[in-house]
Amino acid sequence: MPERFVPPPPMLLSHLVEQMGDVVWSVNAHDRSLEYLNPAAERIFGRNIEAFHANPRLWLEVVHPEDQGAVAQSHDRLMRLGKVERRYRILRPDGQVVWLHDMAWLMPDEQGQPRRLYGVARDVTDHQEAFQRGKAALVQAGEDIAMLQASQHALRASRDDLDQLLQTSPVVIFTCEPTSARIPTYISPSLERVLGYRREELLGNERWRRQVVHPKDQEETTRQVARLLDEGGSIQLRYRVRHQAGHYLWVQSEMRLLRDAEGRPEKIVGALLDITEAQSLNQRLEKLGEQLPGFVYQYQIDPDGHAWFPYASRRSLELYGATPEALRESHAPALEVVHPDDRARVTEAIRHSAETLERWHCEYRVCHPRGHELWVSGLATPERLPGGAVLWHGFIADITERKRVHLELEASERRYRRITENISDLVCLLSPNPAAILRFVSPSVTRLLGYDRDELLGRSAYDIVHPDDRERLRAWAYLEARTGEPNTGIGIEYRCGHREGHYVWLHTTTMPVRSRRGRVIALQTLSREVTERRQAEQALKRLAQRQEQILEAAGEGIYGLDEAGHISFMNRAASRMLGWRLSEVRGRLAHALFHHHHRDGSPYASAECPTMQAMRQGNSRRALDEWFWRRDGSGFAVELVASPIREGGRVSGCVVVFQDITERRQAQAELERLSTTDGLTGAPNRRHFLERLDNELHRQARHGHSAALVMFDVDYFKRINDRWGHAAGDRVLKQLVDTCQGLLRATDLLGRLGGEEFAVLLPEADVVGGGAFAERLRAAIEAMRVDHGGEVLRITLSLGVAAMRPHDTPESALERADDALYAAKRGGRNRWGCR
Repeated sequence: MPERFVPPPPMLLSHLVEQMGDVVWSVNAHDRSLEYLNPAAERIFGRNIEAFHANPRLWLEVVHPEDQGAVAQSHDRLMRLGKVERRYRILRPDGQVVWLHDMAWLMPDEQGQPRRLYGVARDVTDHQEAFQRGKAALVQAGEDIAMLQASQHALRASRDDLDQLLQTSPVVIFTCEPTSARIPTYISPSLERVLGYRREELLGNERWRRQVVHPKDQEETTRQVARLLDEGGSIQLRYRVRHQAGHYLWVQSEMRLLRDAEGRPEKIVGALLDITEAQSLNQRLEKLGEQLPGFVYQYQIDPDGHAWFPYASRRSLELYGATPEALRESHAPALEVVHPDDRARVTEAIRHSAETLERWHCEYRVCHPRGHELWVSGLATPERLPGGAVLWHGFIADITERKRVHLELEASERRYRRITENISDLVCLLSPNPAAILRFVSPSVTRLLGYDRDELLGRSAYDIVHPDDRERLRAWAYLEARTGEPNTGIGIEYRCGHREGHYVWLHTTTMPVRSRRGRVIALQTLSREVTERRQAEQALKRLAQRQEQILEAAGEGIYGLDEAGHISFMNRAASRMLGWRLSEVRGRLAHALFHHHHRDGSPYASAECPTMQAMRQGNSRRALDEWFWRRDGSGFAVELVASPIREGGRVSGCVVVFQDITERRQAQAELERLSTTDGLTGAPNRRHFLERLDNELHRQARHGHSAALVMFDVDYFKRINDRWGHAAGDRVLKQLVDTCQGLLRATDLLGRLGGEEFAVLLPEADVVGGGAFAERLRAAIEAMRVDHGGEVLRITLSLGVAAMRPHDTPESALERADDALYAAKRGGRNRWGCR
């Protein structure tokens, strides 16, 4: 079948070229005279178009001197090859250097002879502004297309020229039928460069939306187009489309419904722009905004007066109590909470910044919806967009505490000014020679440097200058003294020693003092302390460095997941702990890779994973005792926090921060052991034994079980310590515990109550069973031999047995067993008794 092709609207070429942000040019191939230059040249070159018409060589003259030879040579290639692509610099009248990417073609006449040269030059100085320029071009292109619906026949002959121009544009222009199917009737040739499709693949294709638009975006785009068909006007969409190679791109599209003379829908015209890079930058900006101690935003006032926030970080909740989504609709939630006494001042500052495009800076109070009041400081830089709107890029910080301190300082300064009529900078007179002897020092030296004036007069000024700054300051001052030219407007900054030993930063300007004959007889200096500013500058520099390195420098492991749980990034700490490099795990399922089983080896279902739960529920989850598996198969305990990432109101992934808590768990276990165990014998200590005894009494009261308590100590133990020393006594106690432990059942518990006094808890035993155990223990200890330095020590025990009663307390049970023990001692020792 023949290719279905509908030519572009007639006046589209001229209007589109007039509105393009790139420079479109055309010159006569014979005499090089300028035929056409679109208005974008004035903005990019900083010169009006008439200047180029008046001087045909002006373009080459503004080319950077280092690039002029290459540009001239490229003209010869253009005449020979018919096409050339070049990149070079130009110099604006204000001195700014602008990089251009210039694509040029040779257009022949009917006989094949050179007729004209034409091309498109693009400002590629700042790729970071590509999104804003593309957005402005998109809006403008949509408005122009809507105005050009009545003149298709006039440009049919220039269709090829239009396609060549649109081929270089970042915008894909299209028209389609005014139905829900939106069958394409025209698509600009830039389609193949942007999305990889040939035009004939989509033109007239009723199924193109299912093939190209992301499944999750089809319902919303269909709903918006249905609204356009019902209400008319225009719509703006942001959605994902499938590239011919298989991956998806983010695009922004504007569509407008055109009607015929009788008001019936005639066609839908539109344009779309690839914003994938800008979308990625926006996502990174959102993540960065969450880490910054303030509110990052873009604020826009449209030509109709509507004010809103195209971008607002989540910190808006802390400062204004308003969500970013609410601020994208209107600025009202932020403006309404500004303190009534400050609101007029804030709005006037915004109005002045919008009119002059001067930087906006304002400090004001906010009445937070939660009831508290806070001070904020805002700083923003405005720019005027092509459509007439003004857009600010800014940052607002909570300065409540700083303002409180500042107000207190102001009150303090006012009190101080009542006492001191004047506070001046440090003024000095120096000899005009390299020695720089101080001849005069103002009284403010005491305030600035802590010295009395008399301590410095007659000394060299360099005596109190930091050693690293002396030669620099000496060369600067000596040059002025020798030339006699003042450096009042220049100044120098250096460190000067305070009397208390630290250094302060001074900013000093000088003025030569001349005699009547004009000879320099002294140097007068005016110094002001700038320590705080220097420290602030250093702090800002360090902050920027820390923010740049925070991910890799973090001691905790950090990794990111997409919405399906695939790993998207991992910092060095995580790689070190898990044994995987990022290149080896990117795109793999994190749960299946290192979180697949519990510590005991049982399977760990993905649905139970706190990371996956955080993404499903949309809330941060903290897990205090999880288990990760290393690449080598070993495992380790971790504590983790999983925070979902939101994009466009939906969870698109998760950031997980974890740390190895193995050492912490080992330390806790060791502390638990030390808190319940006797350090000498290894037996449970008194506290632990009494806790177990109390638990057994409660169990006995609930279930009616029997239990016996045996209490014993070593007979004549003091004699062992006195005769053979405490080391021998310690050895006796250790061997005693080992022997006793060998006689216990799994449910029995031995405890050291103190000194040589011990007790044994015998669950499920009556007084008869307790007595039998006491006799076995007595006999075993009597037969025990303790070797100490060649000496054999023998000991005996006295034991008391008590049956535990339903209403006993630990104290009453121990008291009866103790009474039985002392009855055995009174009966001759090496025996047991019962109560």
